[in-house]
Amino acid sequence: MIRICLLYICLLFAQYGYAQKSDYTLRGTVDVDTGTVYMMAAFTLVYFPEDISTSSPITKGKFSFSGSISYPVPAILYIKAGDKIKYRSTIFFLDKGEQKADWKVDEKYSSAVNINNAATKEQAQYLDLYKQNDERLYQLNVSLNGLGTDANSATIRVRLQREKDSLERANEQITLNNLRQHPKSFIPLWDMVYALDRGYNPFLDSFNNALPAQLKNSVTGKAYSAGVEKLRMTAIGSVFPAMEVSDIKGQKTMVSAKHKYTLVDFWYTSCFPCRRLFPGFKKIYETYHDKGFELIAISTDEGKYINDWKQFLNDNPLPWPQYLDDNKRNAEMLLITRYPTSFLLDSEGRILKQDMLPDELEKFLEANLK
Repeated sequence: MIRICLLYICLLFAQYGYAQKSDYTLRGTVDVDTGTVYMMAAFTLVYFPEDISTSSPITKGKFSFSGSISYPVPAILYIKAGDKIKYRSTIFFLDKGEQKADWKVDEKYSSAVNINNAATKEQAQYLDLYKQNDERLYQLNVSLNGLGTDANSATIRVRLQREKDSLERANEQITLNNLRQHPKSFIPLWDMVYALDRGYNPFLDSFNNALPAQLKNSVTGKAYSAGVEKLRMTAIGSVFPAMEVSDIKGQKTMVSAKHKYTLVDFWYTSCFPCRRLFPGFKKIYETYHDKGFELIAISTDEGKYINDWKQFLNDNPLPWPQYLDDNKRNAEMLLITRYPTSFLLDSEGRILKQDMLPDELEKFLEANLK
C-alpha cells in the first residue's frame, strides 16, 4: 500500500457507523486574540457526505463550531489576513459529539491541531501497524535517492528496490487485513482517498474490490470507486484518451501522439513548480525534437487567469505546442488534482511513464532516440 502522510498527519479512523447524522461540537483555543477561524473539508467535497465549511469569531483566543455529520471526516482550519490565508492547520478529524481542540499557529508552516476526540485517539494505535515498515521505507528512499549511475550503484539499486517493493506489498496486506477485521472502519478508505492524488496504482483497484458493501455504498466509497475508474485511464500501458483542447487563438484541436515519444504536460500559469521545469524541458526539446520527440503543454487556467496564461506565453516564448483545457474538462476526466502532471506516450499513444523530471526524461530520450 502507498502509505500516505500529509504534513505528518495521517488520515486515520476507527470503527464508526454512518447511517445517521449526529451532532458535533468543537470548542477550541488558538494563540490569536481576535479574528475568525474557518473550517473546511480537507479534500474536494465530492468525497464528503456533507459540507462542513463553517466559521467562528475568535473571542479572547477561543472559538467554537457545531453542526451535524454522518461520520468522522478530515478537516482543516485557517485564519485570513485580508483576502489571503495567514495561518493554516494540518489535517485533523472532526468527530461526532463533544470535542476540544488546541491550535498553535505558525506563519511559515501549517501547524497541528491537538484535539481530544475518539478518532484522534485511535490514530496512534493504527500508526503502530505500519511504524516499522514505514521507518525502513524512509531509509530506503533516502538511500535510493543518493545512489549514482555507476555499475555498483545499479546493483545496489536493484537490491534496495526489491526490498522497498516487498515492504510496500506488506503494507498493502496490512491495509486489507484491517479492512476485513473492521468492516465499518473508515481508516483505510480515507487513506486511499488521499492515495488517488498520487496517480493510478493497481492496489487502488484491489482495495476497491475488497471494500465491504457498507463502505462502498457510502458517499466516500462511491466517490472513491469513481475516482479509481477515472485513474485507470492513465495506468501505465493504457492508451492515452483522446481529448479536445483549444490553442491560444481559441481554435479547437485534438491532442494526439504523432511522434515516437510525446510528453503531455498539464500545468497552470501561477504554478511555480510547473514553470520551474520549463528551462530543462526547453533544452530537451531543442536536442530531441528533430529526432522524434514532442512536448504538448495543456494549461488548466480558467476565467480571468486565461489572460495571465496568454501573457506568460507572450513574455516567455516556449517552442512546443501550447493548449488550453477548457473548464478543466480533461483534467477532471483524468482526475488530475496536482500539478505539474505529465504522461510520456509512445507512437501509439500508450502511456510509458508519468511525472518525469527533466533529468529523467533526458536520460530516457538519450537511450531511446539515437
